Amino acid sequence: MVSCARPQTFSAASVAAFLAAAHHSMWFGALSFETRCSSSLQYLRAQEAKVESGLALNYQTNVTPPADAEKRTESNWNVMERISGEVFERPLRRKQLPAYGFPQLQKVLEREVLRSDVDLVFFDITCLTKIHTLALATSLASSPRRLKWILAYTFPENYTNFEDSADQGPGWKDIIIAPLGATALLFNESGGRGILLPGHEGDRLVVALAEIEPAGGLIVMADTEGRPDLRLVSERRNQKAIRHLIKMRGSGWVKQVIRVGDLRGMRDSVQREIVRAKHKKAPVILFPYGPKPLIFLAAYELARAYPEASWFVYPIPSRYDSDYTEGAQSTVWFMPSESDQGG
Repeated sequence: MVSCARPQTFSAASVAAFLAAAHHSMWFGALSFETRCSSSLQYLRAQEAKVESGLALNYQTNVTPPADAEKRTESNWNVMERISGEVFERPLRRKQLPAYGFPQLQKVLEREVLRSDVDLVFFDITCLTKIHTLALATSLASSPRRLKWILAYTFPENYTNFEDSADQGPGWKDIIIAPLGATALLFNESGGRGILLPGHEGDRLVVALAEIEPAGGLIVMADTEGRPDLRLVSERRNQKAIRHLIKMRGSGWVKQVIRVGDLRGMRDSVQREIVRAKHKKAPVILFPYGPKPLIFLAAYELARAYPEASWFVYPIPSRYDSDYTEGAQSTVWFMPSESDQGG
């Protein structure tokens, strides 16, 4: 389980204590056209932390307008490089990786982290793709080695597409239906349970449910502290799909509001769905389109407690908008309990 019920902000003393107890430390994140991609590094610099090494993933995605996105990405890389000289003992590395390669991310984790001598990792999931967030959660949940890891996530100051129509999404070029665990089976679908984390793209959930629609499950409406508008936008844009599920005859769907920092509440809700699925010897299907901390926690718990029958459905967007978010707000940190860190 993840021990903290609320996200934490670590003091300089806390960061120093974690680093002092580690033999080899690492920061693992992603470069992006979003300015918040470097926020956790800026926080570590402010705490005068000294981390041994760092790796920033660099995605090749269709971002519009491309020239603007490329300019912003390189500008953010320059910021990262400037910070790296104060935070890292070795130069920060930059690695190209397919944005939607679930096994590719796991291979990088195996080589760079899980089979290395690194024993403390700051994982910044802010600008990881959601597919890579799932892959990271699954790898950490299934790894037998002892590793202390801490998640960082930075909220944007604002999302810029709130006034768009719910039916005007970026379009979807493919749909991935895949297991979280390497040996997972998709059996007894009629008794399957779903865990839905709707996002701000109204048609994404509709497209995913057209591929596979569990008979019942949990609809999680994520609530961000101080930003009730984020949940209201998500509810409005997904209202048709949610209404369809809840009002179906004999529907087994329930809707629940869970705060983004309420990891214990999210964990408990996922565990209840796992118990129901196991009782019917059926799969759990994750629809991961909401905030990444909750996506990570749901995937982590599914991969840890029910790897034999946990799956996800993910429509791949045809493009990204370089103005999707603005700025960087607070960076929050999530730390798992000792029992979750292998060994």
